[in-house]
Parts: sequence; C-alpha cells; structure tokens
Amino acid sequence: MGQTMREQVNGRQPDRAASRAAGVTANAGELLEADEVGHGGYYEIVIELGSHSRDRLLAAFDALWTHTDLAPVEAKAGTLRRRGKARLPDGALVPALAFTETMRDQQGQTDYLIFALPMPALEKACSLVADMTPAGGLDPHWRRDLEAWLASLGRHVDESVSFQAAYIGFLPFPIGDVETAAHLFAGGVPAERCVAYLYRRDDALEFFPTTRWS
Repeated sequence: MGQTMREQVNGRQPDRAASRAAGVTANAGELLEADEVGHGGYYEIVIELGSHSRDRLLAAFDALWTHTDLAPVEAKAGTLRRRGKARLPDGALVPALAFTETMRDQQGQTDYLIFALPMPALEKACSLVADMTPAGGLDPHWRRDLEAWLASLGRHVDESVSFQAAYIGFLPFPIGDVETAAHLFAGGVPAERCVAYLYRRDDALEFFPTTRWS
C-alpha cells in the first residue's frame, strides 16, 4: 500500500510534486494562473500519525479542515484528499491541498497526513509582503512565520488526534530511520535543523524551528 520512507523520498519525491499539480490547479482561480500551480514543489507539514488506522486518518483529516484559517473547496465526506484555500499569517490567501499516505516498512504500516502549499503561491505572497523583486524564493524571516503557522495547524490536529512527530519545510519527508524525529532527538535537540519539527517530549508537543536555511 506504500513504500519505505527512503524509497518514497529518493525514488518518488519529484513525482510527488508533479502528481499533485492537477489537484491544486483545478481550484486556483484568482489566486494563481493555472500553469503556475504545481511547479516548483510544495511547502508542507507532514504529520506522522502512527500505525495504520482508517478511522484515525479520517479523524485527523477532518480535524485539520476545522482550523479557522482553512476553507475547503471540495468537502466530500469520507475522502482523504481535499483542495482548499489557506489564509497565511500575513493575510495572503493561497491554494492548499491536504491528503494522506500510508507507508510500509519493516515495522508495518505508518499513516501520514500531509498539508501542502504550492511554492509559486508562497513566492508570490512573500514578494508582495517583503517587497522582494523578483521573489526568487522565500525570505527566511517570512519562512519563520510560515513554519510557526504550519506548526499551529499541527497543534490543532493534535487536539483531536494526538501524534508523536511532524515535519515542516520544503518536501520534508524524513529519509530513512536515521533521519526520523525519534532518532534525531534521541541524543538531545540537534543544534542544526534543516526542517522544523513538532515533537512530543514528556507528553508535551514542542515546536523546534528550522535553524539552517538553504
């Protein structure tokens, strides 16, 4: 029903961005021209929900879309893929996509809830706010607010469906067990983090922002 985390990242990551293009393009409307959506990848929060459970996936997916900054464009009951709009902390309105994946490895099946924002939309929003001409990427100060906002979405889901870890950044899937949050934080909080994390320690879900910007 899925692949290992390493196979997902090393073998399919470019395809993941391409495969989402059609889903987001359909509702872009006034937010972006159709040919701008789906190119350049996605900024995401990837929530690791734990062992496979269809009921748990549905509960987490539905909880995500109750956040006040999100508005679903399609809301078909029982589905695990939905397009919508997201209002960022600076007020920018961008297209968004949420879906789930179930990955299989030696330990069994693990469920993930992914909320994705297309990079072209974020670059346009960032350029308008930060007066960057041309956008050419996302300003780190702007990204900090964006990642904190994505973390708030994760905390919102956690109120209904608790989880151990989430990954925030540009296609932030961990690559193999050595890069999962559990392994990274086992020896203490790493000083350099290329993606942001939500990680549960001592029963509290803590946010660890990115410290190394590419």
